Order: sequence, then C-alpha cells, then structure tokens
Amino acid sequence: MEIVPKFYNGQVDCITSPDYIAIEFLSDYRLTDDTVFLSNDHIEMVLQKLGYFHGMNYVIKETDCRQFEMFRKQFVETRFKKFSFDRRRMLFEWYINAAMMRGFRYVPNLNRFSGKIIDMLQKKFQDPHNMCCDLIQPKNDIAVLCHGDFNRNNLMFKYTDNNKLKSLKIIDFQTVRYASPATDLSLFLSMNVNYQLLEQNFERFFKIYHNAIMQTIKKHSPKTDLRKYSLEAFLKDYAEHAIYGYHIIVFFMEIMDDPQSDFTRDPEYMKCDTIEEMQTQMSKKYVYDERGIYRLYNSTSRFG
Repeated sequence: MEIVPKFYNGQVDCITSPDYIAIEFLSDYRLTDDTVFLSNDHIEMVLQKLGYFHGMNYVIKETDCRQFEMFRKQFVETRFKKFSFDRRRMLFEWYINAAMMRGFRYVPNLNRFSGKIIDMLQKKFQDPHNMCCDLIQPKNDIAVLCHGDFNRNNLMFKYTDNNKLKSLKIIDFQTVRYASPATDLSLFLSMNVNYQLLEQNFERFFKIYHNAIMQTIKKHSPKTDLRKYSLEAFLKDYAEHAIYGYHIIVFFMEIMDDPQSDFTRDPEYMKCDTIEEMQTQMSKKYVYDERGIYRLYNSTSRFG
C-alpha cells in the first residue's frame, strides 16, 4: 500500500540483541504544522486514506480469508489487557478513572440530554478499563486490523513546492489490533478535528471515509457483496464505539487547549504523595467541558 512506508528489515529479540526496524526514508514527508486541530484539506485526505487502509482489509478478508485470519492472529494487544495487574495497568487505570468522569462532573446542562443515554454512559464509565477492553473486541463482519493509535503524530504529510497537500504516509504500527474500524475513526475525529467543524460536517466527513472503503472494495474485489458494508452498518458500529475516542480526548483536552501547559509542573500536583491524591488534584483543576459528552451523546442518539 502506498500509504505506508516500505519495510526493508526488522528484528524483535529483546534478550540477545537490540530491536530495530528499517523502513523507507521519508525525507519528503513531515508532520503537519498544525499544533491542535487539522485543516479541512488534511482531514479529508486522512479520511480518504483511512478508508483505503480499512478497505484493503476487507479486500483481503474477502479474497483470502484464511490468510487474513492467520495474519491478524499474530498481533498481540499491548494496551488493554483484562487480566494483567502490573504497575503499568495500575497507572493506566488511574488516569482513565480520573479523566472519564470529568465530562459529567462539571457539565452544568446535563438535563438537556436524554437521561437514558447519560445513564448508560455513566454506567460504562464506572469501570473504564474493562469498558475499553470490551470496546476493542471484534463483534461483527466489519472488524478490521486497526492502526490502534490513528492520530496526527503518526501521520507524515508530503507537500508541493507551493506547500499544497500532496500525499501522506501512516507510521508507527505498534498498537495494531483486530477491532471495530470506529476505534481508529473516533480517535482521529476526537483528537484532530475542531469541535464546531465536526459538528457541522460529521456526516460529510463520515461519507468521505465510507466512500473510500466502498471504492477500494469495488476496485480490488468486484464480486464482493457490498450490503454488509453499507453506510448504515458503519454508522451503527460507530455509534456503538464512539466512546473509544472520548476516553482519549478527555485526557488530552487540557494540553490541546493550551499546548504550553503541563499539569505535572503544577505546584499542587507536585505535592501529591499518592496516586489517589494526584487523581483528586487533577480532576479538580484540569476539567474537560461538555463538548466531548455532547459529541458522544450526539453520535449515540442519532445512529445507535
């Protein structure tokens, strides 16, 4: 695929020698200059390429299902493990527990949302780690090999001499997992698209992504029955998994709103002696507003 760097060689053997990976030298590519949200042109290109990336998954599943199954089973989940109790998981659980409820705790106008959906979301957030473990489980035919961290820091862009967007490469595949495509899409939309722009263009953006999937399947696997890849199926799947993007953005919103801030340098934060004290201090001072909850509510109520 032209959207990923060419792979030359690599080794993973942490016991006897250093790990390494040798890929194409992307001298003509660079990270975007946008520090918070991407421009409309960048968003549209990324959605087209993500649709192509996911679409090629479906092409391989349809044309060589056995080979696809053998390949996807080689990937091991690196982030959400239900039965792991090491210190890394403890710290991870602390930060998502601290972050997830901010959108409810400080929202002044919760009464304008449907009580049923809010109750459902609050119930899920009571155990966010296991919620995330469940979200990444493949549940239907549109599960794909997801990038796992589909964010702008893992996208390298190429520009013309006039600084016009030309192409992109996707890098850093260390969190690949077989899961709902909505985990990639919801993370990207949550982290990289201005809230007002997304509110006004969600359906247009979604169709750009879905059209790219359909065009890819039609081109490379023309005999495929496209009914199971309908727009309605993808919207329903997105509604069921949009919460995945929320659990990421709710942690990073403070930094994105003020890139110069760093809560770890906060005097009150530095006085904390325990994880519980840090959790309390962080929840008090660095608050995610109602935008994330509204975005999540909107997707769930419209397409769920």
